[in-house]
Amino acid sequence: MSKNNIKLYNGLKSILPQGGNFDIIGDINDAIKDIDDAILKLKVISRNEFNFCDLYYNTAKGYLLKYLLDKNSDKKLLDEALEINDFALLLNKKNLGALFTKRNIYEAYGKIEKANEINDQIKEINAINNDTCKKSELYQNYLSQQGDISLSNEKSC
Repeated sequence: MSKNNIKLYNGLKSILPQGGNFDIIGDINDAIKDIDDAILKLKVISRNEFNFCDLYYNTAKGYLLKYLLDKNSDKKLLDEALEINDFALLLNKKNLGALFTKRNIYEAYGKIEKANEINDQIKEINAINNDTCKKSELYQNYLSQQGDISLSNEKSC
């Protein structure tokens, strides 16, 4: 991907993850406009670079971020994010960016068991230190509090 294409992701820079929360620089509506602009540019690029899965999971992240920023968001944004992200995984089923994005989409849906399944896939592919072990513990605690059966497919860390 060229340096010019990388610059197109700058629309997402107005949102900085801070300990699980979003610290918005400026007005939330401006941030959403920046995300919409980035999504549009990523879609334009994908017309020419249709087999580059990073374009798709980054577009999916845009829809996910829009959903997370607006408390009145429609879950259709998550549906769109999941559909686009699944296309990225069709191109490369072991792409870590797409898998992390899919896990985060399931978290936003509140589908913790599904998020844990994806988390386990990430752990199988990538043994380096990342947040997957911590997430497994958080998922287990959440489901225990909900009275759900504990996660049976949890991979060791």
